[in-house]
Amino acid sequence: MAMSFLVFGAALSRGADLTRISNETGVPVATLQAERTSTGLGWGGLEKAHLLANASGQSFDTITGKFQGGEGLAEALATAWAAWATDVAGKQEANNASREGIPSM
Repeated sequence: MAMSFLVFGAALSRGADLTRISNETGVPVATLQAERTSTGLGWGGLEKAHLLANASGQSFDTITGKFQGGEGLAEALATAWAAWATDVAGKQEANNASREGIPSM
């Protein structure tokens, strides 16, 4: 009886975790389940990979490729941060250039 409760509780917990990860990343539960099988990443790795992909504008496949290639979370974050910072800097330069010639009020 106690064993069935533990198994049932673990299944409920996993389902709740999947739902939370799905809600936070915008990725359907079924997709997360398939990605876990195809990438070999755990639930936490999948969550991190999707959040990094969303934040950096890089694809999920690019991020998981970095993890699978032995790049740790710190390196993946640094790469994602650099890509994001470069993108923001480019947008700021374009914005500043478009403002030139517009009289101040």
